[in-house]
Amino acid sequence: MGGERKEDLVSRPCDWCSGSSSLNVGTGIFRDFDWEPMAGILTGIPICGGCGGTGLQFDNDDFKARRETIMDLRFKFADEVEAKNPSQQLKVLQQLETEVKELVNIYGNGSDKSFANTIVNGELSKRIEYLKNLL
Repeated sequence: MGGERKEDLVSRPCDWCSGSSSLNVGTGIFRDFDWEPMAGILTGIPICGGCGGTGLQFDNDDFKARRETIMDLRFKFADEVEAKNPSQQLKVLQQLETEVKELVNIYGNGSDKSFANTIVNGELSKRIEYLKNLL
């Protein structure tokens, strides 16, 4: 983490999912082309790329790199759903779950209601098991 201690880091509410935009629907949740409940499009994972699902942002390079990796995996998963490739979906979903858990381990879950916290508590496990059963 670049020599910084977790307790020395200052967080702020996420610019993406904690504002008043119609695209945010909860702490750590952000709607996009792949997850639009009003249109019935639910092919992706609605994890916020601005905070990695925690609802908080930190101004350091490690945090920024981790949230960018999470966002990239989110979009990669949507691409694999579109391509109907369950083996790649499984691989990406497992990577996403691991990345979120590592982010939460270092920076905390934000709140009990954050999307990152629901992932740590097994939200993606159901999809992972479903995909394993398809293979």
